Amino acid sequence: GTSQQFNFGQLAGELSYRDKKQQAYFGAFGGNYLDTDLNLISFTPRMKIPYQLGGSGNELIIGADLADWDYESIRSTSPATLGTPAARILAKQSNRALYAQNTTQIGVDTKFTLGARTQQVDYQAKDTVNTAAYASGNQERAVNAYELGLRHSLIQDLSLFGRIGRSFRIATVDEIFNQYGGSSFDSKITILEPQTSQDSEVGIDYKSGNNKVRATLFQMGLNNEIHYNAITFTNMNLSPTRRYGLELKGGHS
Repeated sequence: GTSQQFNFGQLAGELSYRDKKQQAYFGAFGGNYLDTDLNLISFTPRMKIPYQLGGSGNELIIGADLADWDYESIRSTSPATLGTPAARILAKQSNRALYAQNTTQIGVDTKFTLGARTQQVDYQAKDTVNTAAYASGNQERAVNAYELGLRHSLIQDLSLFGRIGRSFRIATVDEIFNQYGGSSFDSKITILEPQTSQDSEVGIDYKSGNNKVRATLFQMGLNNEIHYNAITFTNMNLSPTRRYGLELKGGHS
């Protein structure tokens, strides 16, 4: 990673590589052993630019998240039978995202935040042991998110805040693969749509010394929520769901 300060602002970025190896064994029901290898390479450049506009102080952050995943998992009854596995899952996922966030200080007491993100996701997955058509799949999707937030200080320790936005979640390899979800109780790849949520919330925040109290009313409108179906042994996308809630949080340190 590196960071460099220029006259216009700060330029920073990280290039990273991750290699994760995992072995696990479950002895019941004839035994279930897995040997998994996950590789990830990512690049995350970004710029932070402070500026003045209309007498208000602003900070603009622009960046990109680029990541490539390579996944292999071999499933067998025991370590001794790894050469003749029950399943061998190969998966690749590519993420390409651009984002921007602007924060405006309006006077002394009010802060306004506006942000957006767009992401292209491509992935392919297959079980090389199972020749059935439902044991492989691929998907390309473009997903978007945004956030608009406002915070206002009523007094020194008490603030009101509100936010509206849209978020998303992409299914993981473990969520689209099920070793026993096929029609012959064999492996199955279930391609899932990205989960999206239209959110809004309003609340009050109190901080004084070591004490913190927060109360939030929220509403979520979800589409294609990712949910595990215990009858089919696979994950699925649910019909549109709406949720309301109240969160209360307090702390003392």
